[in-house]
Amino acid sequence: MIRKLATSRLLHLFSGAVIDQAMLSAASLAVGLLLIRHTNDTDYGHFVLAQSALLLLVSLQAAFLNGPMAILAPKKDPAEKRDMVGAMFKFQRRASMYVGLGGLTPLTLAGVAGRVARATPAGSLGRAEAGGWR
Repeated sequence: MIRKLATSRLLHLFSGAVIDQAMLSAASLAVGLLLIRHTNDTDYGHFVLAQSALLLLVSLQAAFLNGPMAILAPKKDPAEKRDMVGAMFKFQRRASMYVGLGGLTPLTLAGVAGRVARATPAGSLGRAEAGGWR
């Protein structure tokens, strides 16, 4: 019984998924521990917020694209299936461009603004008054 289960195709398929998930979880844990150990609280908070936002985007993709694709596409004839896949690809490409630009632009501007504030005398003075000289 156990030998038959060990050689079954189902076990082989699920073992790959389990190993993949275990490696992903271990890598996430390792990155989290390294960041906790070697960064300050603010930087780790930024990492957690960014990771949560990415998880939200992946979940939205799974809900709105992967699920309907897996359920609806097999029932369609080849021409309709091709049209459906093309429309989803076009939507996903456009949405990822908007999300990328919408997410990177504020981060870039915030980084530039932070560098400018640190480089100007007014920014230095504000840090000195707050006890932020390092």
